[in-house]
Amino acid sequence: MGMQKLIEKLLPLEDLYATVRRFPRSTLCSVILFAFILLLNHKIIEPDKVLLLRVMVILAYGFLWFGLARLISEGMSRGRVAEAVLGYCVFAIFSGCVFFYSGFTLVWLLGLITCALLLGISIGPYIKSGDNLSLWFYNRCVWQGISISIIAGLIWGGGISAAMLSIHYLFGLYWGSAVYFDVTAFSMVVFAPIYALSWIPEKYIYTEDDCHAPPQLSFVLNWVLAPLVIIYMLILYAYFIKIALVGEIPRGHLSYMISAFGGVGVLTYLMGWPLRETGGVFLRAVYKLFFPALFIPALMQAWSIWMRIEQYGLTEQRYVLVLMTFWLIILAVAYTIRKPALKFIPGFLSLLLVIAAVGPFSAPNMSVKSQANRLENLLTHNKILVDGRIVTTQSQVSFGDRKSISSILNFLNRRDRKDVLDSWLVGADIKKDGSFPKLTMKLMGLDHMRYSQRKRNRSSENFNINSDDKKSPVNVDGFKLLTPSQYVLVRKRLRPGKTEKRQWRLKNTDETGIVAYYKNDMLSIGIDDREEVSFSVEEYALAQFKKDPSSNHRDLIMEGAQGDLRVKIIFRNLTLRREKDEDQKWGEYKLKSFRFRALIGY
Repeated sequence: MGMQKLIEKLLPLEDLYATVRRFPRSTLCSVILFAFILLLNHKIIEPDKVLLLRVMVILAYGFLWFGLARLISEGMSRGRVAEAVLGYCVFAIFSGCVFFYSGFTLVWLLGLITCALLLGISIGPYIKSGDNLSLWFYNRCVWQGISISIIAGLIWGGGISAAMLSIHYLFGLYWGSAVYFDVTAFSMVVFAPIYALSWIPEKYIYTEDDCHAPPQLSFVLNWVLAPLVIIYMLILYAYFIKIALVGEIPRGHLSYMISAFGGVGVLTYLMGWPLRETGGVFLRAVYKLFFPALFIPALMQAWSIWMRIEQYGLTEQRYVLVLMTFWLIILAVAYTIRKPALKFIPGFLSLLLVIAAVGPFSAPNMSVKSQANRLENLLTHNKILVDGRIVTTQSQVSFGDRKSISSILNFLNRRDRKDVLDSWLVGADIKKDGSFPKLTMKLMGLDHMRYSQRKRNRSSENFNINSDDKKSPVNVDGFKLLTPSQYVLVRKRLRPGKTEKRQWRLKNTDETGIVAYYKNDMLSIGIDDREEVSFSVEEYALAQFKKDPSSNHRDLIMEGAQGDLRVKIIFRNLTLRREKDEDQKWGEYKLKSFRFRALIGY
């Protein structure tokens, strides 16, 4: 019996079994996820990586969701059947979204759903009923447990790895790097998550005697968070007075500052609930003044973000700011007039985040619609969109409109939503790849512009063509010599007092016997007394530009021979340049410069 008790103390398996029995689906997701990691780490399976990554994401989020479903069913006193129906239905919908979405849409889905799930866990057992003190104590246990579990997982994984390293050092037993990764994965994917689940309380009603704030939390609230909220509130109101007196338009980043103020204030309000009457003067002031004082900043934030949307349209970031503004306004009104339960604060935000993540009103969908409508208005105004088709404009388009059109096309291209322009591009031969914005602008008769480009009277512009991989090793099979990287500036301005441009020539070639120079628009390379091999680099560069007028990387190689001499030119980049004539019209592109290495065989 003594040995059995010792084992139970060292390995509290009964507590582990109780947690697994309470959260079986979350545990299963964690274990299956770890199994996939093991199989990949040891290269036992090599499936479609994108497909497997989606499956692993589903399992990770399944761990959170099934845990939340269990908490909801316990709080509402529902049976296992109701919990299973709720859990599997939502899990199936989420899985479909993960497989259906991609790119920016998937990233926003995962980010917003993560926040929504964590907020849901904070109120899961209290959706139906529960007092504020019990909710506070429950969250204290949960988030304290999560923090300790992460630390414990790091210590456990690091400790086991250190022990294995010691065995390797003392006894010469080599484990292999894959085993160390297995230990780390187990500690953070299985051990830490299940340990965190064990911290979730099994009862949800607590008395006032249970709900005491620890001294450390009291210090942070009274002397750090609460004073910051009051100081920031005074700063914002001073700025609002300045706006009223001077008539200044709110600055663009005001909405982010107000969101930060609102977020910290709400967090302080939630964390300090047991100290609302006994806390320091700053903390008690937060409970009396914060929500009534939040109303004006929230309205100013609404004004600020509305001006940005009117000017630049809706984006995912602005959509989230709109939700944040709406949330803060509702909280300001609700807690000034009625003061609902604390669970309303995270619960309402969680609902808004779910709306922003999936469905027709999601952040990506609404942003694409807004930018597409903005693009349509710009093209119609400038007579580029005529009878539902994009045509080459014959009128002058302002700098601001050209920059806005370029920005919107880049926006749609990054989100892989070029399909919204399909009906406008019927019959146009435009590839839907990285060159889409530039080719579409070219069809309109406009130059594509960078986001950072400023308005200026340019008399010339450059276009860079870059190689596929600048750092890849050079295959020298079949060649005897490889020159260092060389930079050739073709279009040079004449220095004062000079009447002729100095031509480029390879230097320090006495030992190798290599002859290389650029003259009369030809790059010539030879060795010793052999006849040189010449290349028309400008002709090659213009052909590359015509073939793909985008910034996509590509292989840039020219080969030539003269007798037994063979030369292979590997370009790192080619730069073309064009200039405006007297009528301010663009001329043809010409070669400006290039960088290359040459392989020589004979």
